[in-house]
Amino acid sequence: MPVKPSLVVNSSPLIALVAALPDFDQLAGIVGRFIVPAEVIAELVTGGLKDDTAARVQAASLLVANVDGGRTPWYR
Repeated sequence: MPVKPSLVVNSSPLIALVAALPDFDQLAGIVGRFIVPAEVIAELVTGGLKDDTAARVQAASLLVANVDGGRTPWYR
């Protein structure tokens, strides 16, 4: 079985995916995981008052927070 790639993503693709897909886990067949930089996490949390992107990203099993020392609230 081929190795699935890991992708580093910023906020714009994540916001677009939230708008297009009911569940990030639908991408499990093509992507091993999404790596989300700490700055992107902070941007999504700040924008969380406008939409549910941060909550949906937090719930996705394919996403891994790339954080600074684990200070980000939803580090895994």
